[in-house]
Amino acid sequence: MNLLNKTFKSGKYANRTYLDIWNQDRNYLYWMSDNIGDYWKNIVEYLEHRDTQLQQNQKKKEYFPTVDRVREIFTLNPILGFDLSEYICELYQLTPDSKKRDYFKSLIQRNEIKIGI
Repeated sequence: MNLLNKTFKSGKYANRTYLDIWNQDRNYLYWMSDNIGDYWKNIVEYLEHRDTQLQQNQKKKEYFPTVDRVREIFTLNPILGFDLSEYICELYQLTPDSKKRDYFKSLIQRNEIKIGI
């Protein structure tokens, strides 16, 4: 049963889909589920479950420092006495965004640099 595309046949939301109303006025659907009957309770439960699934499946946004921040960190913390910040930044820029956070963390761990990330 595709509840998301079902529309109201009458009332103040006539010809609007259940999903549209859920996104705009959830209180209306909650009121209907409390006062009208089991059908609307099932609709609300379905939409709540859908929202929960969407939140769980949404990718977590990965945060990683900017190239300037990496340059600053490695300029202030030379590796074995050498300023390798430019070399590290070149590699960091070439690293795909999806792997930058992991690459940065590995650099920090391998070189035992203490910073608040």
